Amino acid sequence: MGYADRPFKMKQTFLFFVAILITTFSVGQSNFDKTFVGTEKICWQKTKKDGCDNSDNLNPKWKWYRLNVLKIKGDSVFLDQSPISIHKKDTSYSASDGGFYYYHGTLIKLTDTTFSINLTEIFCDYCGTPVKKQADGSHKRIYRTKSYLCRLTKDGFWANENFYKQTMRKDNLISEHPEPFLKHN
Repeated sequence: MGYADRPFKMKQTFLFFVAILITTFSVGQSNFDKTFVGTEKICWQKTKKDGCDNSDNLNPKWKWYRLNVLKIKGDSVFLDQSPISIHKKDTSYSASDGGFYYYHGTLIKLTDTTFSINLTEIFCDYCGTPVKKQADGSHKRIYRTKSYLCRLTKDGFWANENFYKQTMRKDNLISEHPEPFLKHN
């Protein structure tokens, strides 16, 4: 092999390496671009009976939940959570109780019907902010995280024990574009 053949071989090797990288990274990617709605219990206190008391103190028949709007765009995930109270078919939307949480994260495809979602809190309104005291006496913010093991169904997916139904909502979530809201936190 002469000197003139080396750049050609190097170019072939480089292109082969790039093709392998693209294939490797695209295997774990999702082709989702959808929005889902679901609920999670707001656990006011732990109980031995069912693990969580989400009853309203003033109206025990009403139960508290977080209304979750979750958007998947490729392998990016955005979650906006709003507090709601439900009794039978009636829903009450809270202006502050329960807090409003905003997360972003990633989706990792595991099989054709399973995937995991890992989220980190961006910010929250009307909620306590967890902090950890540092050795120098200062306080460092601790960001909440959420992890879901998900199973796809024809109507949506199960995330742990919560069902998320696909919706036709097309509006942007606050967690997709949090910049204007971060200026106030």
